[in-house]
Amino acid sequence: MKLRVLTPVHIGSGEKVTRATYYHEGNRVYVLDLDIVQRALGTWRAGQFFDRVALGMEQQGLDHFLKGPGISPRERDTIGRNLKETASYSLSAPHGIPGEFSTFIKASGTPPAPYIPATEIKGALRTAVIYRLLKQDRERGGKTWQSIQRRLTESGPSRSLVQQMEAGLLRDRRDALYDVLKFLWLPDSRPVPLSALYVGKVEVISGTGKRIPIWCELLRPCVVEFHGEAHPPSPWMESSRRELAMNTHQATKAFVLESAWAFSKDLLEDYGPAGKELAAQNTPERPLLRLGKHKGYLASTVGLLLKEAGLLGRIAATYPRRSRTGLFPASLYEVRGPAGDGPVPPGWARLEEW
Repeated sequence: MKLRVLTPVHIGSGEKVTRATYYHEGNRVYVLDLDIVQRALGTWRAGQFFDRVALGMEQQGLDHFLKGPGISPRERDTIGRNLKETASYSLSAPHGIPGEFSTFIKASGTPPAPYIPATEIKGALRTAVIYRLLKQDRERGGKTWQSIQRRLTESGPSRSLVQQMEAGLLRDRRDALYDVLKFLWLPDSRPVPLSALYVGKVEVISGTGKRIPIWCELLRPCVVEFHGEAHPPSPWMESSRRELAMNTHQATKAFVLESAWAFSKDLLEDYGPAGKELAAQNTPERPLLRLGKHKGYLASTVGLLLKEAGLLGRIAATYPRRSRTGLFPASLYEVRGPAGDGPVPPGWARLEEW
């Protein structure tokens, strides 16, 4: 299995690097742990620094502290050299770093190894299949689509709505234990070089045009290979018919790939010139997937279909607190590559081989 990353993607580890645990010099950032900072600064300097951080007096972080009064240029150079030599890892930061940033998921090691987890690919494929099934249900006036419309009008989006949608589309009985996509087996990717990551910003663009920067570690465009072969769920269908709901053809590799292609095709229509360039690379045999943060599950499935049906504005109007009434997508996201190229929508990749 092989994936080609087309636009920078962030798959978060759930952790952040704060100003107190990185050292920024030139266009490079050195990620540290607290023990490294303490050893490099020495007991007295470290105590002084961490006291200022705890009191909220050192909001600009380690770089600012080392440029403060009482630290000579020679001492500053020595500390900086020690920080760089003992850092956990370092990354390119071509656009600077104004504050904390979120880290990319990595396997433990020295240095840590970035990778794309199987759950990320499986989640993207599962969303595409749900979108296709929901679209088919809408076209034939199915109960699931009608129920979703009614629930949205009455109470708005919710976790229970997601559960209802998935149960209605992927299971034929309320007491079914599993939907068929639980049996889709995918491997984690092989580690990618740490040099494939850089620190950059994803900009969230609201309906009013306001831009909100989110700083994170991003995987630049590259080819990512996966351990072993991916297996569609169909081999397990016959032995699990009592628990599964989808027809056998809906569990085949071809159905899953075609669903990914159709979903990406519809989604990219709202992304302007950059979306058209990406759509040109989307085929049923090698579909595009949208990975990582900044994708919105309900907005990408239910919201897109409501827009197609001309119902988004009518339903969104029942929520007066929402500022982007009737707009899709609710927020736009842009990212620039390490060389400043772009902007492009983040997180797009093409499934090259399966």
